[in-house]
Amino acid sequence: MPSEAQFVHAERRTIVLPRRRILYVPMPKSGCTSMLWTLSRVAGLSPEHFHRSVSGQVTPAMTIHDLERWRGKFKWSLLDTGERDAIARDDSWLRFTTVRDPAPRLWSAWQSKLLLREPDYVAAYGTADWFPRRPVDPADLVDAFRAFVRALDRPSDERPRDAHWAPQTRVLDLAPPLTHVGHIERIDETVAKLRAHIGGRAAARVRVERENSALLPYSPALYDPATARIVNDLYADDLSRLGYQPLTPAIDQDGLDAWSTQVEPLLPLVRGHIERHERIASLLRIARRARTPRTQPPDPVVEKADPRTHPLDEGAVRTHAVHHV
Repeated sequence: MPSEAQFVHAERRTIVLPRRRILYVPMPKSGCTSMLWTLSRVAGLSPEHFHRSVSGQVTPAMTIHDLERWRGKFKWSLLDTGERDAIARDDSWLRFTTVRDPAPRLWSAWQSKLLLREPDYVAAYGTADWFPRRPVDPADLVDAFRAFVRALDRPSDERPRDAHWAPQTRVLDLAPPLTHVGHIERIDETVAKLRAHIGGRAAARVRVERENSALLPYSPALYDPATARIVNDLYADDLSRLGYQPLTPAIDQDGLDAWSTQVEPLLPLVRGHIERHERIASLLRIARRARTPRTQPPDPVVEKADPRTHPLDEGAVRTHAVHHV
């Protein structure tokens, strides 16, 4: 969620399966949705258990991220110091995460959270000057994405912050000590290690199915020289420590033209997803108000923007305060 800074992500989000001696740090936009579903099967938790979530997740697949649906024994954050120290020292535990090339990861985060307007992200950032408009053509997507990347280069107190686009090494530096850092580009290696660790019949439950896949494809041509330099600087530690190559600061017009041709037919789907998420946001506001006791002040009001006066388009919102489930 937007309010969750990268420095508390590992503390709050790490999952443990004590019976299987598994600890997993979910790295946002690095295959964590698929891996969490895999671990839920290993733990014997049904999909329906998560689908009953009343959080603001916009698809059934995303309900796996609702921490309220993970029982207490699976939460690293609820373990005492002695339990944590024992797990950290015990090499019979598989303590792992997966990481991803920073450039496509950033595109994926911008697309799913901001372009497609997940409700909490609209509430947090909907009035920002870099927030994406409803796209009419592929050029709108390119311009909006580059504006977001440039916003990441603003002074520290002005830039958008969120674990989904935070450097992965910052999350790792504050995570429990790990025995395996996998790469989603080579996810089969992590799957094999997980199966070998579990062993027996239960190993058959380890199958990483693609969840929360991106609607729009990635191309390095989305970055112009200025935004490529920003990414190379912002994610310098990720590139050097995790073994990824920096972007080449150059204009690839042929690559951008090919990407635009591929994306053009998908724009109606993008606009449809935006409308669906705006409807979910409306229902979420109604549900939150219904759950608020009458003796307490109501949830912050997120008003529909007036397209005649608001700097964003008709689908944007104006937020007086940010509230998260």
